[in-house]
Amino acid sequence: SASLNELPMQSSPDPNVFNEPDRLVGSRFGKYRIAGKLGEGGMGVVYEAADESLKRHVALKIVAAREPREVKRFVAEAQAAARLNHPNVVTVYEVNQFEGQHFLAMELVRGMSASEYLRTRGAMEWKVATRVAIAACRGLAAAHQAGLIHRDLKPGNILLAKRGEIKIADFGLAKWLGDTERSMTAKG
Repeated sequence: SASLNELPMQSSPDPNVFNEPDRLVGSRFGKYRIAGKLGEGGMGVVYEAADESLKRHVALKIVAAREPREVKRFVAEAQAAARLNHPNVVTVYEVNQFEGQHFLAMELVRGMSASEYLRTRGAMEWKVATRVAIAACRGLAAAHQAGLIHRDLKPGNILLAKRGEIKIADFGLAKWLGDTERSMTAKG
């Protein structure tokens, strides 16, 4: 039976992400040295960066938009995720601004998302799929216990680390139970 530890977890980045040179790669961004681009989405671009003060590599998410509502949502994601401390949730190290750009520094998970796994390898063996589902449920249970609903759980937000850990990422659509004022989404 295969486990995630036995599978080679080489990430196959989306080739479209790397078509254009990125002006930040190789530069400093506050206390971080940008090593490479990991991906991008609706909220921003994610880079691998070296935290030069703590001597560790992090995933650095830089918000793409400057609209107040989008920045508010980005900061809310960081604050929501930072309140969680669980082995199945990506750890947030810092939320801050540098030269007017909001950013989130978080644990760098080397491996691939469940989405990448399915796209490149096909269906998971049932024992592996069960292990991934259980770990994701543990991370969600910790979030729910803290009063947080993820609201965007999908294979792209479940990270499969090379060392076998499974972690939930991207709390961008998260909602605190009982908090109607901070909802960042609308009907439809």
